[in-house]
Amino acid sequence: MTDKTHLLDANILIRYFTNDDPKKAERCEALFKKVAAGKEKILLNHLTIAEVVWVLESAYTFGKDAIVDSLLRVFNTPNIVIPDADLILTTFSVWRLSGYKIDYMDAYNAAWIITNDLPGIYSYDRDFDKIDISRKEP
Repeated sequence: MTDKTHLLDANILIRYFTNDDPKKAERCEALFKKVAAGKEKILLNHLTIAEVVWVLESAYTFGKDAIVDSLLRVFNTPNIVIPDADLILTTFSVWRLSGYKIDYMDAYNAAWIITNDLPGIYSYDRDFDKIDISRKEP
């Protein structure tokens, strides 16, 4: 395996998930096969994940379940590094399972509060009230 880890950009995942450009999607799939075989190692950061969620929701009208399921398939690929992966998995749970229409970034902030055992958030956003996050306004 290579000793160098490359950062993965959102457009690679978007091409792979949407197949909107079949040639690029095929090359992305080949990359993931190399990664799974241990010939490459890639890092997927939190901002990239947020961008993928935003693009798939807004431009491709993917639903939450389709987005989370697609990302989880990638997360389970060997040799993909996701710093603080538990935070992202908690975000997915809050976002998908809350039963309320909250956006991904609010779910991420709620997950941050949960995983870091914080008492709550200062915010004017009442969506936090729906998911039992203590919210205060200044």
